[in-house]
Amino acid sequence: MKNLILALLICLLFALSNGYGGTKVGSMRQIEDVKTNKEVQELGRFSMAQDNRSQRKSHQSNVGEEIQFLEVVEAHR
Repeated sequence: MKNLILALLICLLFALSNGYGGTKVGSMRQIEDVKTNKEVQELGRFSMAQDNRSQRKSHQSNVGEEIQFLEVVEAHR
């Protein structure tokens, strides 16, 4: 019985010390100051350019307009 109580106590202490101490592995978190982050804005601009390039290749005739990049307003890592 003592061993069971000790094992439960160790598990509880382990969960308390590791379970609430930050972000979990693989979890998403929001990137702060997205509008002023040059790297994030450049990534958004690049992604939009790649998508437009891909759309042009798949449609040989230019049907429709390209999407224009304005700014990234929210991002997660």
